[in-house]
Amino acid sequence: MTVSIAVDPDDLRAHADRARAVAARVEDIAAGGGAPSDNAVGHAAIADAVADVRRASRERADAIAEQLDDAAAYLDGTAVSVELLDRLLSIF
Repeated sequence: MTVSIAVDPDDLRAHADRARAVAARVEDIAAGGGAPSDNAVGHAAIADAVADVRRASRERADAIAEQLDDAAAYLDGTAVSVELLDRLLSIF
């Protein structure tokens, strides 16, 4: 009996790294600020919105990266288990 897993744990880790890179890019863009506004209240609202997007992006990227890392670790363990099961079944 042979079982193959189509998802490569390294691919998942690469996606996790990409999610972190996207969050870092959003952080860089947000840190760059924008054109000053004549309306201080409007400028403050824009700054608050940028901060909210930054935080949400970072939190979401961290959550996605963590899930992908967990999935990669699970698949690493599953691959070992499947290989062991295959060897055990070949005995019988």
